[in-house]
Amino acid sequence: EAPSADFPNDTEAEVLQWVPSDIVPSCHSVDEIYVNEVDTVRCDGSTEHAPIDYSLFETTRLMDRAFDADLEREDEQPTDDGACEDGNYLDTYTIDGEPGGRILCTFYDAPDGKVYKVIEWTNENRNILTYLSSATRSWDELIAFWADEAGPINE
Repeated sequence: EAPSADFPNDTEAEVLQWVPSDIVPSCHSVDEIYVNEVDTVRCDGSTEHAPIDYSLFETTRLMDRAFDADLEREDEQPTDDGACEDGNYLDTYTIDGEPGGRILCTFYDAPDGKVYKVIEWTNENRNILTYLSSATRSWDELIAFWADEAGPINE
């Protein structure tokens, strides 16, 4: 999808203020992903980073509902006994010792036959649901990108 001439609009700008600054140049408009979202921006840095969607919600409850709907599509329910690098992990996480949200590590079998590694997480401070996926990058690369660059926002 080509970048929109009016990107960012007001709600996209609201999302972008919480996207790490080195990722922002790769972001653009995207069609609605979740029925109850305020807006989503997609950041796909091709070689720099895996594609990542940041979706803003009006309330934490609506964000959690979207996350739960994604979770319901899982064939086997991930748990906190799983491991992110095994694609079967679901737990809460903290930012500087404070509750941050929930994180899901799973696989997505695309209609084209590709299998994507997915890290999806909520940010309760910002009501942002984020979806990071790659068919080519390793779990170690994705986990490091989440933890060090794209992940939890505490400002």
